[in-house]
Amino acid sequence: MIRCYHDKISPIFFLPYYHLPSTDIRQHFNLRPTPSIEDYFGDYFGRQVLLTPNGSMAISVILSSLDLNPGDEIYVTTTFEKPNVSSCVTCTIFNFCKPSRVLTSKTKAILVVHEFGVPHARLDDLATIAKQKSIPLIEDCAHTIDSRFNGEMVGRIGDYAICSLPKIFPVQQGGLLIGKNVTYKPTVIQSKIIDQVRNIFPKYMSLIKEYSDKKRTNFRSLQSKFERISLKPLYELNEDISPSFHFPLVTDKFEDVIEQSSQFGIDCGLWHSTNIVVLPAHQFLDEEHLERIFELVKSVY
Repeated sequence: MIRCYHDKISPIFFLPYYHLPSTDIRQHFNLRPTPSIEDYFGDYFGRQVLLTPNGSMAISVILSSLDLNPGDEIYVTTTFEKPNVSSCVTCTIFNFCKPSRVLTSKTKAILVVHEFGVPHARLDDLATIAKQKSIPLIEDCAHTIDSRFNGEMVGRIGDYAICSLPKIFPVQQGGLLIGKNVTYKPTVIQSKIIDQVRNIFPKYMSLIKEYSDKKRTNFRSLQSKFERISLKPLYELNEDISPSFHFPLVTDKFEDVIEQSSQFGIDCGLWHSTNIVVLPAHQFLDEEHLERIFELVKSVY
């Protein structure tokens, strides 16, 4: 994804962390002890959970447990099957074997990416294929951990699932590895990062639903605004989808929108060589932020 950076006053960023209110959200909590991250999400997913420094490391831990050879392949499939895949995924796979967009005799695992929080439509079929081939199914839940597919929460269907905490919560680091027994011995630096996440993150764990509801509200608000200029998002939102931290807008004027974004002080990017511009839409944005985002795009049209 091509990112645009800026140095304007009062910028609007993609990630929730940079909009965490100065009052903090400790006001939502009392002083009761909170469970550990592993225990909380172990109950949440009904499975074993490991805390990692980030989502990419969670993928690495899984792949390192599969006894892969350089000639092996990981089949990567995404919700919208656009031509390119995030480099965070492909670069991690290249450390072990090869990423592939097709199933072959060399496929040793299936990695399903739930893009923008939208569950992959072929998840059941892919789970069946993985079982038939006796290979693991890995769900990439970096964009959502509470969207549902056929009534079942994402992250519970595959053999493994991974999560990237900064894409969902107002933290800078942290990932989750959900699934079968795997061993992970973090380095000294990784252990320090994990300890920092343990100290900061627990107070946000119980706000998953609140965050999702606010992201749905922001998504619908942006969608309504863009309808005024005959633009639509990549997908239609429903109650089974917990949208990601960004809003995918389909526009043929993506180059102009990206150019203007730096002047408006708004994070903006092109989604992997498509005509989809991604704009901030996380839970800490208010109506004033959303109106600024709309005005940015409207100025191009």
